[in-house]
Amino acid sequence: MKITQIIGAGAVALAAFATPALANEDVIDAMQEYMEFSTYEAGIIVPQQITEDVFGDVLFVDTRNAEQFEQSTIPGAINIEWRDVLGRIDEIPTDKKVSYFSGQVLRIFEIGHRLEDLAVRWLRAAGIDLVTQKNDGGQFGFSVAGGRIRGHVDGIVLGAPAALGLRTPALWECKTMNAKNWRACVKDGVAISKPVYAAQIAIYQAYMEPVVPEISEASALFTAINKDTAELYHELMPLNAALAQRMSDRAVRILQATDAGELLPRIAQSRDFFECRFCSYADRCWRQEH
Repeated sequence: MKITQIIGAGAVALAAFATPALANEDVIDAMQEYMEFSTYEAGIIVPQQITEDVFGDVLFVDTRNAEQFEQSTIPGAINIEWRDVLGRIDEIPTDKKVSYFSGQVLRIFEIGHRLEDLAVRWLRAAGIDLVTQKNDGGQFGFSVAGGRIRGHVDGIVLGAPAALGLRTPALWECKTMNAKNWRACVKDGVAISKPVYAAQIAIYQAYMEPVVPEISEASALFTAINKDTAELYHELMPLNAALAQRMSDRAVRILQATDAGELLPRIAQSRDFFECRFCSYADRCWRQEH
């Protein structure tokens, strides 16, 4: 079931937070989607993940400030703060490929989180009783298998206007998307356009049941924010028990393989795949034959 215009009264267009379309917006969205399901460390590029031949062929320009550069950086990188790049362009050699890294992607991620905070405010203004923290200030979440399978949810809907037909308590998940992905989500729904999100929601509904009784019996409320236009899309998602079971079985299989020292099939044909580049275990995976 899709809800197309239930939050209009509580939503305010916020042009100041809308980001311009970027040439690499699809890549950034893919990275953001990956990092939402990764540990903090898994989202960091460390020198060990960069092969020796890359160090020889590429000059890394750290465009953060000098203090950040002195604390840590990629070996061999030079420091030119982003504001000074054009003025110091002559200092950059022309015989190597140049890779700039800065806070741009981090700022895009931060905008996504800020928009989620605004979505909470908009939903509450529309009469939805939405809680995003427990009494102790922590996030709602679950942890099983000794903490090896765990997750945190964006919020829990405790009450809603009768006209919405929303049973509570219900899981609330919020994602930010560029205009292209947002339109696809509106057109095809979450399960087709964003199957990773659908799997996440199904798992959360199932595993949150001991934490919030009866939450699995209610449809989850999924909210998608168009980062380019601040438009909102809402969809009610009943528990897909089969999908939740399939994903749970997959997680157990991964843990069993890990404990046995077994290497499962790779997710890509090349180490250059973007998720492999960000994976903390890429060396272990690619240095051995499967």
